[in-house]
Amino acid sequence: MDAGYLRSLLNYDAIIFQEDYDLELPDELIGTAKEKDPVIKITFKNPGDLEKAEQELKPIINKYEGAFYSITANEV
Repeated sequence: MDAGYLRSLLNYDAIIFQEDYDLELPDELIGTAKEKDPVIKITFKNPGDLEKAEQELKPIINKYEGAFYSITANEV
């Protein structure tokens, strides 16, 4: 699948046009807003930096009820 084909499926030019000229999308293209929890993503250059930062972040995260963090390292 090439980029041109994907753009044609997404009508990429119409999306750019809509942003440039502040046009409204047709109602059938607008979904209802979803309630999502706010998220912060921090990316580190190496695992050592992540380990150091984790020790500093734990006390901050523990101050907020229901807050948690997850770590992703290496690609599967």
